[in-house]
Amino acid sequence: MGQPCDVVLRADSPALVGQVAFTVSADPPTFRLQSVRRGEANGAESPSSPTFITEGAPGSGESIIRTGLSSGSRDNGSLAILQFEALAAGTVSIVISDLVITDPAGRAIASEASPLRAEAEVLSGGL
Repeated sequence: MGQPCDVVLRADSPALVGQVAFTVSADPPTFRLQSVRRGEANGAESPSSPTFITEGAPGSGESIIRTGLSSGSRDNGSLAILQFEALAAGTVSIVISDLVITDPAGRAIASEASPLRAEAEVLSGGL
């Protein structure tokens, strides 16, 4: 417990990504979202690239994540990297919903139907 765990939101398409928005939910007694950073397919290497903004009701385990517009990248790879902290042992579900991806001109890019769900087992000594 107390160990960081990265969850990566990936793209399997070379589409030019300009902006990403989504909701992430996790069990608050077990997992807490600590930070979100842009992936390489979403302008991570751009020094002027806006960072993610996280909004969530305290204790709800739900956060709304969005990026400011970037010039994008055609790299297949990560759109966002979410870092969680393990707070207690147990199984936790991480749900990504309301996923919206646009190109630099603001046009929607088709994506998998949400919600996307992952499960992790938090052990007493870490993940």
